[in-house]
Amino acid sequence: LPKQEIMESGNQNKGPKLVSTLNSDRLANILNNDGINILNQPVIELNSLTNNWPSNFIQEGTPRSKWPYLILTSPFAAKCAIEVAQSNNDLNRIQWLAIGEGTARACFMRGVTVSICASSRNSSELIDFIDRKISREINLMIPRSNVASKNLTSSLIDLGFEVNSWIGYENKTRVINSIEMNDEDVLLLSSPSS
Repeated sequence: LPKQEIMESGNQNKGPKLVSTLNSDRLANILNNDGINILNQPVIELNSLTNNWPSNFIQEGTPRSKWPYLILTSPFAAKCAIEVAQSNNDLNRIQWLAIGEGTARACFMRGVTVSICASSRNSSELIDFIDRKISREINLMIPRSNVASKNLTSSLIDLGFEVNSWIGYENKTRVINSIEMNDEDVLLLSSPSS
């Protein structure tokens, strides 16, 4: 994701404001365009760990129907996958499954169309989707952050899937200046990491 400065709406001094910790300014722009007083201040920095991603994982002679699926659980996972796929041809050959529309959109905005969009709002819905829609013969590849829970992978393994999961990116605390907040302002934490 691009480096981002604090984004303040033009009507900053008019009434209460929403202070967001989102790493993307998409929601802030939408709310600002709707006249909602918003200040966007990302508090985590996401860094891709490209060397951790598996490569050469499609064995010669394996039928395409048995190739693994790449499961993307966030827009940043999508960004990392696209970066890695530039030098990892096996990633370009397999199907990509996005947890939801935001992650699918992150791929599309970078010129990649996912094969499957689960339209899930959280990992529980994603697990349910995979359980109902994906064959147990398909291996699942799941990049995650260094602070992510292993619940997703554990749940899928418990359901009988073979899962290869690795730390594909890391969350680091971003040093920020203090932000002035009033009693009526609302803080929107965008993720558990925030």
